Amino acid sequence: MRLLAWNIRQGGGSRLPRITDALKRHDADIVVLSEYRGGPSAPRLVTALHALGYRHATTLVPPPSRNGVLVAARRPFREHGAVDVGLPEPYRMVNVDFATFRLLGIYMPNLLAKIPYWEALIAALSSPSTNRALAIGDFNTCRAYLDEAGAIDATAHYMDAIEQIGFRDLWRHRYPDGSRALRADAVESITCGWLSFAIVIGLAAQFVVGAWWIDSVTSLVIVWLLVREGREAWKAEDDED
Repeated sequence: MRLLAWNIRQGGGSRLPRITDALKRHDADIVVLSEYRGGPSAPRLVTALHALGYRHATTLVPPPSRNGVLVAARRPFREHGAVDVGLPEPYRMVNVDFATFRLLGIYMPNLLAKIPYWEALIAALSSPSTNRALAIGDFNTCRAYLDEAGAIDATAHYMDAIEQIGFRDLWRHRYPDGSRALRADAVESITCGWLSFAIVIGLAAQFVVGAWWIDSVTSLVIVWLLVREGREAWKAEDDED
């Protein structure tokens, strides 16, 4: 069985033909697509998947302009809906049963907003009724490189909590020394977090004290961060080569 997890970015939009071409090449049995976007793009994506043979898809659709997760498969499954309907955005985590295992599709929010989602996920995986299970998707852990000390995301320790209840991080188990793809994804997540932080600080400063120049200062900080991360990524590639 082949599984594919992919953050398609804002529902795919005009990139839908290229996304479907890539899915056709990968030829997975099950796909878990995060940033599945509510509104007109949702039925377009489901229709495109159906044409590729993914005739079974979760029915929990995010509200318009909101992002969630979609599970689609070429084999039937039993859908259980949201992992926890009490979450702020329950469409970010969905729960389905295949014949031999349970799959939880995940699209975590950023930074501290993900705490209730981690807690709901751990509660679901700890349930006595959950035996053979796989949680897959976009966790936005911000753990740069291979569990780098001092990672920006204060909730990254939940990955360790998952292992404490008997589950394993399959990616890190398969690639114990990391990989270029893992590093690139981690850098992207960190950059997104810093950009969000810079925007909030800039808007707050302008509103409170009228500091129009704060945007320029925070932008320079972001540029410094990007240059540093880029240099480290190049150095890592040279070390691997």
